[in-house]
Amino acid sequence: MRKNRFLILIALLYPLINLMFFRGFNFETRDVLLMFFVGVGEELFFRGFLLKLFFEKLGEKWIYITSGIFAICHGVNLFHESPVFVVLQIISAFVVGLLYSYITLQFKSVLPCIILHSITNVTYLFTAQSMTPIKTALLIISNVLIVIYLLRFKKHQQERENEILH
Repeated sequence: MRKNRFLILIALLYPLINLMFFRGFNFETRDVLLMFFVGVGEELFFRGFLLKLFFEKLGEKWIYITSGIFAICHGVNLFHESPVFVVLQIISAFVVGLLYSYITLQFKSVLPCIILHSITNVTYLFTAQSMTPIKTALLIISNVLIVIYLLRFKKHQQERENEILH
């Protein structure tokens, strides 16, 4: 199976949106380390452990289950973020969970997702935390673009598998 590097490029939409709303570097080193290691830990658990543990047995539906669990876990942010932001974050976490799952399976490694997730988390520190209408719109558009790309990616992948079988 040929690796699809565009999966990684499209995953960079989230950190790019964060950087578009750059507000500066007024945070502590511990915040950077925390955000970095949250990305590492979440990827090791969700893609490195859960996805690999059950994908062989349950197949593609397990991608949706692990992405759903990953998304729901972001609901904890309701304790310190606005409900609108958290709902959008949960939706985005589900979409990025799907994307990271496909990246992990394509590259047979969780390392690209650890790097992408950590970059996304750290660049969040640089951004204005309030959800402006334009930032909300960009996140929604990014989610839609990623879903469209994943649907096309899956279709293309199935066509290639069918060609190989016939």
